[in-house]
Amino acid sequence: MVGVAEAVCAVLIYRLMKEPPVKIQAQPASFDWKKVGGIVLNRNILILAGVDFFFFAGQFCFSTYLTLFLTREAGFSVVRAGYFFALAFLTGAIARILWSLISDYFLGGRRKGILLLITWMEVVSSLALTLTSFFPALSKFLVLIILVFGMSGIGWNAILLIILGEAAGPESTGLATATGFFFGFLGSLLCPPFFGYIADQTGKYGYGWLFLTFCAAAIVILLSLFHERGPGGGNQKGVNG
Repeated sequence: MVGVAEAVCAVLIYRLMKEPPVKIQAQPASFDWKKVGGIVLNRNILILAGVDFFFFAGQFCFSTYLTLFLTREAGFSVVRAGYFFALAFLTGAIARILWSLISDYFLGGRRKGILLLITWMEVVSSLALTLTSFFPALSKFLVLIILVFGMSGIGWNAILLIILGEAAGPESTGLATATGFFFGFLGSLLCPPFFGYIADQTGKYGYGWLFLTFCAAAIVILLSLFHERGPGGGNQKGVNG
C-alpha cells in the first residue's frame, strides 16, 4: 500500500509540478572535476556533512530503540510505546515546517541560529532520556521529553537541507545535498548498531542515550565552526571561502 501511494504521488508530482524558469547561459555548463572537488572538499560543506552524520545518527538510534527502551525499561505496553513513537514523528513532521517558517519569515533567511537551537533541544532531550533510564521516577515527563526530541532530533531535516544548498550556491545544490546525505546515511548505518552494542554491554539504555547526547554536542561544536555568509548563507563567496 505504501509503494502504491508513493507511485501515485510520483505521477502527480511529475504531472503537476512545474520547473522554475532557467536563464539561458551563453555557454552550457560542462562537467569539471576541479569544480566538483572544490564543492565536495569545501570547508563549510564538510562541516555540514559532519552535522548531517550526527543528526542522522540521533534520529535513527531514536527510531530504532525508543520502543525497546519504553517496553523493556519504562514498563510500557507495546501499544503505548507505539503511541509515543508516532507522537515523536508527528511532532517532527510539524516542526520541519515550523522551523522553516521561523527561519524564512522571522530570522530573515538565517539558518545557523535556528539549527543551533534545534541542536541544543536535542542535547537536552537526549540527556533527559539518559536520566529517565537511571531514574525511572522521571518517566512521568516522557511525553514532554519525546515531544522535544521530536521537534529537534526529527525536525532538523528541512533546515539542514536548506543550509546545505545555500552554502554551495544554486549551481551546486544537488552535489552539496548529496555530499551531506552520503555522510548522513553513514551515520544511520554505523551508529544504531553501536548504540545497541552499548545497551547490550551495559544492560542499560541510558548509556545509549548518553551516546546520543555526545552526538548532539558534537553538532554544537561543528556549527560553531561553520560560517554563514549573508542572509541564508547563499552567496558564491561562501562556496569558495
